Amino acid sequence: MQETVSLDKIFVSDFLTNEKIINAESPEFLRQSRKQAIDFLNQNGLPDLRQELWRFTDIQKVMAEIGRLVHPFIPPEDVNTPIKDIFRCDINELDTYDFATINGWYPHSLPLIQKFDHQGIVGSLAAAFQLYPDLVAEYYGKLALNEEAFVALNTAFSMDGIFAFFPDNSKIQKPLQFVNLLSQKENALLRPIIQPRNLIIVGKNSDLSIVLCDHTLSGQPSFTNSLTEIYVGENATVKILRLQNQSNKSAMVSSLFVHQEANSMVQTNTITLNGGFTRNNQSISLDGRHARAEVYGLYLMDRQQHVDNNTFIEHNIAETSSSELFKGILDGKASGVFRGRILVRKDAQKIDSYQKNNTLLLTDDARINTMPQLEIYADDVKCSHGATVGYLGSDELFYLRSRGICEYEARIMLMKSFTSEITDKIEIPALHDRISMLVSKRLRGELSHCATCVLNCYD
Repeated sequence: MQETVSLDKIFVSDFLTNEKIINAESPEFLRQSRKQAIDFLNQNGLPDLRQELWRFTDIQKVMAEIGRLVHPFIPPEDVNTPIKDIFRCDINELDTYDFATINGWYPHSLPLIQKFDHQGIVGSLAAAFQLYPDLVAEYYGKLALNEEAFVALNTAFSMDGIFAFFPDNSKIQKPLQFVNLLSQKENALLRPIIQPRNLIIVGKNSDLSIVLCDHTLSGQPSFTNSLTEIYVGENATVKILRLQNQSNKSAMVSSLFVHQEANSMVQTNTITLNGGFTRNNQSISLDGRHARAEVYGLYLMDRQQHVDNNTFIEHNIAETSSSELFKGILDGKASGVFRGRILVRKDAQKIDSYQKNNTLLLTDDARINTMPQLEIYADDVKCSHGATVGYLGSDELFYLRSRGICEYEARIMLMKSFTSEITDKIEIPALHDRISMLVSKRLRGELSHCATCVLNCYD
């Protein structure tokens, strides 16, 4: 009987076979990081249901169902096509600096490194390896350690992504939009694993907003394993909006790592509107006094879709604070997982931390596993956590019905009110209005997958 080769062993074999191609133009620190990553993957493999962090998410089954997964080592044909010919954001009022990757590669149709007037640089991570090796080496992989399978997988195989550096006192007036585009050929026997890697460095006293979008250009099965590291200097403010609206055949593991210095403020908002399978990992490390993190999330799933939000907020220094609120609505046979862990280190006193997860189930077949966690090794703290799972309130429905509102519209109104606590955190007016409309359409069942852009919908 022929022995079945595990997926992780296939990946390790792919790396060893193509190692010279992968490392052809890589600096030494990157070669070493990749070697450590593939060694970890070889020894530990991919996670399965026996591991606590994946107990409710069968990632190996998801990957197997997509088809024969391969790692592309050369850019796709689309990388030479002008971005405007394949991607367009139709929010006319949204004024942003736009950047993108195509199947994990920075477009060759754009300058590989673009400079702002005394306000830093943005461009290809692969180009930054060559042009700024010392700067990249100082930060690359310092947050995303090769101690988790999908971090290791990205480190080993990622060939490109977006690099952004903003020096001290940078004030970026317009949001930066980083779009991860997935281009898949129809009826392809092989399915490429898309593995973009982003590295963003924000200096002291800086202020900027980042929009991270994931968008599929076709309805073909796809798998994305993206990773973003963000370093936030003292007194800096960074607001990060993650928008996920992919096809029902898509699967994605998206990992975000954030490091904060003293007096910094970071706000993240992860909005998952659509996608067959979505796993969001988010790790925030508070490493300076008076650093604050605000972590928000919204997930709207139906049919047999699955979303898994895994967050970790680490209070390493005294006098830091965090607040976390995730809300979700699950319809049909959709399933969800929320695992939120807050860690307060020894002697990290005077911590103020709050965490909550609220989920609405619209059917008896929808299900959620929610696990808020506090781990505290200090005694002078103010920490709380909680979770609620329920259905639309009958009293509220009755009240609206008694005011002449039909049951369908009453349900929509209650769900909109439920989600607005998250969408109202979006401070960019044009973006807030469009996302609110997308949420409304999603709740009405009118939105399954955007045709042109993750922010575009049919009016």
